[in-house]
Amino acid sequence: MCPDIIREIDAFMQDLLHCEKDHAPLYRMMGYHIGHLDEDWKPLPESQSALYGGKKLRAQLTSLSCMAAGGSCEVSYPVAAAIEMIQNFSLVHDDIEDGDRERRHRPTVWVMWGVPHAINVGSSMQALVNRAVLKTNAPADTLLDILRSMTDAMVEMTEGQFLDISFQKVEAVSVSAYEDMASRKTGALMESAAFSGARLATDDKQKLDAWRRFGRAFGQAFQAQDDLLGVVGNPKLTGKPVGNDIRARKKALPLVYALSLSTPENVDSIRRVLEQTDIDDAGVETVTGVMRRSGALDATIADVERFTNTALRALEESGASGDGSDKLREMVLRSVSRER
Repeated sequence: MCPDIIREIDAFMQDLLHCEKDHAPLYRMMGYHIGHLDEDWKPLPESQSALYGGKKLRAQLTSLSCMAAGGSCEVSYPVAAAIEMIQNFSLVHDDIEDGDRERRHRPTVWVMWGVPHAINVGSSMQALVNRAVLKTNAPADTLLDILRSMTDAMVEMTEGQFLDISFQKVEAVSVSAYEDMASRKTGALMESAAFSGARLATDDKQKLDAWRRFGRAFGQAFQAQDDLLGVVGNPKLTGKPVGNDIRARKKALPLVYALSLSTPENVDSIRRVLEQTDIDDAGVETVTGVMRRSGALDATIADVERFTNTALRALEESGASGDGSDKLREMVLRSVSRER
């Protein structure tokens, strides 16, 4: 049985970011972003660290996959930390690209210290991914497979982010194009997390293929739920303003469905809102109303369920067992019904 996974991963990450040299502020900015430090770079109590550091879902996915595949979760912590560093460097860069001023209920890194430092913080965190993996006590061929998986995931993530940004400039996006984007932007890293954890425990190619499919489908379910919360989520829970995705003109799944399912009149009303220089509360409500009437929100919910079922079937096919398997199933079901 594993101890507190999040606490162990946090401890490894703190060691990874520890620095007493002249460039220590760089690592302290990273510590701020991942929830270890406050704005004055003082350590946060565990309760606040949990709030500001995020759910560490992908890191937990890594350790639990290792455990469910028959391995020891203790050996997984460096790999789980590497996955968490990938997720967090991408968020630092995403906040700059999207102009988001708040992340996890407090100012983003670029707001605190400027865009140049924030870019460097994200890039440095990406560089630390390899350092974390190389601290893993595993055979060289295992580490090579894991590094290859993570590298592929980072390539796909940036491709997905490119597509997501590009979609903001086009009038309509097909559901299949959206799914390809979400599979890359979110599904790729979830796939790598599940695969990397399981790879520490097995080299069975058939089982590892199932672990890949599990992670990819879980990521797509998670992204669809995230898109839903971007429209109808409670800002007190999500940490983002209501209708944030609409204001940013993001072609999130509910908007993609609204543009494809609505009458021409309702499509025109959405486009008039999206053409506004600054989308106000009334514009957000107009678009949200069309989403409800057209069935776009229901279609998004149906996609969450479809990808969830695909993920759970793949988890069964992976041969996952024991407490790790039970916790993974709970994680999936909790994540796709979350409110933040």
